[in-house]
Amino acid sequence: MGFFKTKAEALSICDLIEDETNILQKKAAGSSKLPNGKENFTLYRSEVMVGNNSIVVNIGDTKISYVSYNTFNVITTTNRDFVNENEEWLKNLIKKSILISGVSEKQRNQFFKILKDKIDGLRERIR
Repeated sequence: MGFFKTKAEALSICDLIEDETNILQKKAAGSSKLPNGKENFTLYRSEVMVGNNSIVVNIGDTKISYVSYNTFNVITTTNRDFVNENEEWLKNLIKKSILISGVSEKQRNQFFKILKDKIDGLRERIR
């Protein structure tokens, strides 16, 4: 699409994506965001095709929902009914997903192999 001036530029982006994937895999294996293991991290694999990116944040008594739309835009709301419904939807999605951080080593390795195979496939298309 002409976003990169050279193939080397595009391939370097692939390298960076692979580096981030490796970091994520290590964090998932240790169930922690930090090397000291003090920051919990849970990663789930879902077969459900999700049409949006939703985030629910709980800060004390305040709940906030962030929902993406039109690719780069985000709607933010503290409307209690909407946030609660969004939170229940996310909890239901998690129930239908497979926990792959800390446990399920086989599924976790399969998940990351798929990601890395996609990166390798992209590299081949670029070359």
